This record gives sequence, C-alpha cells and structure tokens, in this order.
Amino acid sequence: MADSSPYQLDLHRIIRETFVEDGEVWETIDSTNNRAKTLVGRPDLPLPFLVAAEHQTAGRGRGNRRWWTGQGSLAFSVILNLPITPGRPIRVPESNTAIDNATDASATGGQLAPESAAGFLGLVGALSVCRAIWPLVPPTVPVGLHWPNDVYVAGRKIAGILVEVPANQRVILGIGVNANNVAREAPEELRPFVTSLRDICGTFLDRTDVLISILRHMESQLEVLARNPAELASEADRLCLQKGHHLILETEKRRYQGVCRGIDITGGILLETSEGLRKFVSGTILRSDSLPE
Repeated sequence: MADSSPYQLDLHRIIRETFVEDGEVWETIDSTNNRAKTLVGRPDLPLPFLVAAEHQTAGRGRGNRRWWTGQGSLAFSVILNLPITPGRPIRVPESNTAIDNATDASATGGQLAPESAAGFLGLVGALSVCRAIWPLVPPTVPVGLHWPNDVYVAGRKIAGILVEVPANQRVILGIGVNANNVAREAPEELRPFVTSLRDICGTFLDRTDVLISILRHMESQLEVLARNPAELASEADRLCLQKGHHLILETEKRRYQGVCRGIDITGGILLETSEGLRKFVSGTILRSDSLPE
C-alpha cells in the first residue's frame, strides 16, 4: 500500500471526513474495481469501503475499454450496500416511453433490482464528480454528463464511471478522474479528447480534497436516489451534453440512430429515432456528432 506523503491520498482524513467506514490506498494496482471484487464477498467488510490507488496498470472502463490512469490522476472504487437505505427499497418512477433493452420489470416502475441500479449509480457517480469540480473550474467552462458514464469539461472527457454488481446485494462504484495528470502525457490517440483539472485550472490540486468532495456529494446523491430517483434523473437530464445531438447507440440486440432528447425519469437515455421516441436503460454510445468517443 501507499506510504504517507503530502503528495499522496490521506486515508485517515478521508475516513474521518466522509461516509466511508474504512478503506485502503495502494501505490500500484491493476484496477481498484478488480481489488474491490476480491473484497466484496467478505461479510465483515465495513461499508461503505474505499479502494484507491496512486497508479493503475489496467484501469477499466465499460466493456473492453481501458481507462488511462496518468501520473497524478485519481482512481478509486467504493463498495456499497443495496438497497442504499436499509429497509427502504429504491423505487423507480413509471415511464410511458417504449423501452428497447430493459433488463427487468423494475425499469418500468417498482423496486429497483441490483442490476438496474447500475444505471442510476452511474449517474450518482457522474453527478458527484460534476458537483465536486464546479467550484474548481472557471464559471464560463461547461461541465456536464455524457450518458451513460462520463463527465466532460470544455468538451473533453475528464472522468469516467464503472459500476459493477458482483453479488450479495452489494455494488462497486468505480470512478477515475483526471486530476493532476495532463492531457499531453496521455496516449497519443487520446490527447485530442481528454482533459484534466490541472489542464483546466493551471495548478496542482490536493487530490485528498477532491476525493473528499466527491464522496460527500456521493453520500448526498445516494440519499436523493433512495428518496426520489426521478429528482436524480432530472438533474442528470439538465446536465446531459448530448441533448439535441445525433447519436448512434448499440445494445445487445442492434444499433439505433437518433437525436438525443435527454435522460428520462428512470435514468435511461431518450432517442428520437425513425421509429419514434425510444428509451434505452443501457447501451454503448458509438458516435456522437458533438462529442469525441
């Protein structure tokens, strides 16, 4: 694990100042989500539990995508219990929009199953990052979401979220934020498409401060999710940068094209297709006419 240093994450302070009950910080690890998977089955694990790393050798995004973890970036995973509030199951509001790829009946209303929670928790992660970085960037710089799992600043990707539901009514919420790393040090193919807080702000940031802010917002967003998922989805819709743009979306069954109409109250994305308005609760955005992939 990482040694204590003013340049490294301060785990004791993180535990003291956030809702995290315990955690660990690694100097180098393959993936914080991979490590979290080895811990998630422990019945005695204090939750929420944080796994953070100074450097990842095999950071993961959705599907087979890799996540670049440059020197000075922020990579962490939080193991959470479902339902978020013990004894109070999360319920998804009803939606009249046709669903093309719902995984279970909860996508149209009713109790939120662990598999369906992934979409909402991805929004929790993205909104938490947005709220944490708003005070750090100039007010004229646009900050928003790229459904289903990215945060963009000034038109470039600054953070990604990976939610996994391994077992035991527990979920892993993984987040990678480009903090003190810089785009010019990214792999050549990524440089035109990524940015970092250091690139935007022009200065080094205390990553412990950034992580504490994200975790505090995460706690409040989880409370919103437990109380009123539609409220969470509404804020995500307000911050959706794809709205009004043409998207190509791939599901397990087929590809769809259409103009994005935002994020609906169940957390799915709305596309105006040649077949009418359709909602997708999961899927991969292959191309957008406004944002790089």
